[in-house]
Amino acid sequence: MYDVPSLGVLQRVYLAFTAVLIVMLFLAWMFVPKPATPLSSPFVYVDINAGAGHGSATHLGGGFMLTAGHVTKDAKILGIKTNDGYSYNAEILWQNNEYDVAMIYVSDYKKIGSAKLSCDANYVGQSITVTGNPLDTFFAQTWGRVAATGKTGLEAIYGNMWKQLITLDLTAAPGVSGAGIIN
Repeated sequence: MYDVPSLGVLQRVYLAFTAVLIVMLFLAWMFVPKPATPLSSPFVYVDINAGAGHGSATHLGGGFMLTAGHVTKDAKILGIKTNDGYSYNAEILWQNNEYDVAMIYVSDYKKIGSAKLSCDANYVGQSITVTGNPLDTFFAQTWGRVAATGKTGLEAIYGNMWKQLITLDLTAAPGVSGAGIIN
């Protein structure tokens, strides 16, 4: 008959250890929670009056989104679209045309990421990024820098309504209005 060579003690321990290790790795893979679906970008496309106009907004968290007042000025129907293709109905909570700012709200915001806000001082030369929707080009990013800080001579036109103006060296086109500026 055919004679099977016997395994040594060390070989049997090695095989048993390898088998246990493979089983443990398989179980870890099966029962470790899978990562949650990533949230979409905090920057959204604002659809005004079912396609009659558009702009951009930034989700601050909790469904609250900041945009420019002229984006929502004549809106009767307001919706947003995220960079991963989801669409939501939105409502205007507050609008100030004098300062050109508006707050909109989306009740179903769980899949929309929030912008991280900071009160750091800006400085000349600081790099900035804007994600907006110029000319119906969805979620285009443009980069630039802070060109100047402080008052820039607009006091003669607007009075002292602006506490501080920041001049940007950045390309923007219609549709970027309301987009957040991120450093």
